[in-house]
Amino acid sequence: GEQVRMAALEEARRGELADVEAASRAEADRWEHLERAERLRQIEVIESAYHTTLERKKDDWSAELEKLRCQVEDKRATFRSEMKRRGEDEQLRTLEFQAQQRLCALEEEQTHAAALGRVRQEVTVATAVEEAEEKRRAVEWQTADEEGGARR
Repeated sequence: GEQVRMAALEEARRGELADVEAASRAEADRWEHLERAERLRQIEVIESAYHTTLERKKDDWSAELEKLRCQVEDKRATFRSEMKRRGEDEQLRTLEFQAQQRLCALEEEQTHAAALGRVRQEVTVATAVEEAEEKRRAVEWQTADEEGGARR
């Protein structure tokens, strides 16, 4: 009977030991799980901060790019109007030269009073047309300037 009792005690002791080891393992697993969860949480915090910063930078870059686009567009518009003005100046010089040539021709034909009267009338009409054209252009530019102002 003593041997059976000893075997039963040994069996019970082994069972308790196994229970303690299992509990200890479960506790270690639980701590490991908690530690992993905490490490994961820290990674998520860092990732979140990184993405927030990246988004902010992207917005800053977009704003900067938009500003540059506007500057380039303004320069282009200025350049275009400058070229247009130069072209108009060139046309004016050509017209002035032609007018000067006609004037010389007129002076040679001063004896023809009727022709002179007719040319004077044409010049008056041309001047009126040019004045009207200049007024129209001034209104156009003013309108363009106002539109340009509204756009900004």
